[in-house]
Amino acid sequence: MTKSSKIGKKELVNILVEKGLNKKDAGTAIDALADAILDAARQGVTVSVPNLGTFKRKDTAARQGVRPGTTEKIEIPAGKKLSFKASSAIDLG
Repeated sequence: MTKSSKIGKKELVNILVEKGLNKKDAGTAIDALADAILDAARQGVTVSVPNLGTFKRKDTAARQGVRPGTTEKIEIPAGKKLSFKASSAIDLG
């Protein structure tokens, strides 16, 4: 694997090919994992991926903000965000 500031789907597929999957199966596996995590989060279900971390939906409250470059007050609506907490098993050292 080469050092890069960003790894996208293409690079992830190549990493999985190096681990023994064929290119088509690697792409399908990445897409399926992402779809499963997002579908579960939309339903409010927490997803734990062993040795990686936990994904869950966080609901944000409506709040007041300030428009950048001015002092105009704006209303920021309530929303939903996907949060990720890394597993304690991760050792980057």
